[in-house]
Amino acid sequence: MGKTIEQKMTTYRSGTIEYKGKHKKSQNPKTTKFIHHRSTRTRRVNVRISETSQTPTIIVNYIFYLLIILIKPLLFYFIPLGMLTLGIQLRYTCKLALALVDYQQV
Repeated sequence: MGKTIEQKMTTYRSGTIEYKGKHKKSQNPKTTKFIHHRSTRTRRVNVRISETSQTPTIIVNYIFYLLIILIKPLLFYFIPLGMLTLGIQLRYTCKLALALVDYQQV
């Protein structure tokens, strides 16, 4: 980062515009501001993309959290009953999955 603060800064004036740094010259101060802020805009877009990619993982974590909350009391208070219900649920889900596979093959 060899540039000093003075080289990076841009000074705007109405009419004639002074430039310090690598910014493009133009007569209209509005367009120069757009050129100056372009890098920050692309950064903002990247942040938005990363936020959208994180949402499915958050949803999955939330589902797991709910499952843990639902199963914990069963495991603590009714261990045999909890195991039974879990076994029944697993068997039922397996049957459902097999039925879906058969349905898709037909």
